[in-house]
Amino acid sequence: MGVTYLEASVNGDDPQPKGNHYELASPHGCYRCQGEDRWCVISVRNDDEWRNFCGVIGRAELLSDTRFRNLGLRLQNRSELDAIVRDWTQVRPAEEVMTKCQTAGVPAGVVQTGADLLKDAQLRHRNYFSSFADSLIGPFEIPRSGFLFNGMTEEPLKLPSRFGADNEQILGEILGYDRETIAKWQDEEVLT
Repeated sequence: MGVTYLEASVNGDDPQPKGNHYELASPHGCYRCQGEDRWCVISVRNDDEWRNFCGVIGRAELLSDTRFRNLGLRLQNRSELDAIVRDWTQVRPAEEVMTKCQTAGVPAGVVQTGADLLKDAQLRHRNYFSSFADSLIGPFEIPRSGFLFNGMTEEPLKLPSRFGADNEQILGEILGYDRETIAKWQDEEVLT
């Protein structure tokens, strides 16, 4: 949002949505890959990355294609370029696309699903998830804060109280009902 605020304050304009387009990179976007709802983000920002990307996709002839000779031309012809990238990514697993691009020095990353995140080795190494062995739905994990500061201890995450766990405190201490009335309501199954 910082760029949006800066643009509005300097130019007085309300910036319009740009989708996946970025004026400093092309190809640049989130591309469909092989498999159901699998995607990979790729961003080619300069001519070195462009050369490397053409090598990755096995399309060296694109280096001499006048439509893609420099970043400005790649931006002007981004629709054609995006079609070429989609043709390459959609027949490959997202992880393969990411690995091949990253190995060649081209920024790329898989768009991870919840299941991917739970298996992510880096997140596991960073103790990103808190486990709860005992809950109404069985054992599960939830993400913790993405930031861990040196020298600060993080409070353990706790689940909210179970339904009805605070009935006696609320009804007795706060609302003033006596124990006999509360017990009667529990016997009548008015309370759980």
